[in-house]
Amino acid sequence: MTEVELTEREQRVLEAVTALEAERHAGWLSQVADRAGQTEEETRRVLSRLLGELDLVQEVREPREDEPDLGPRYRPKTRP
Repeated sequence: MTEVELTEREQRVLEAVTALEAERHAGWLSQVADRAGQTEEETRRVLSRLLGELDLVQEVREPREDEPDLGPRYRPKTRP
């Protein structure tokens, strides 16, 4: 497996996504941004790279009846 060098912002966002997943379930953009200490816009840009080029995070679209639809949620990508 190839090691990837992450920027400080990428590391904070990945840690936020991982912590939210460990606590309960995948986190919405606002939750990830709050946990990472960044604006939603900054977090959205970082997530775009973590979702695409780096392939470390996945977007989850599983609406739940007991929660409002606040858009996609994010969780660490599972590796085989």
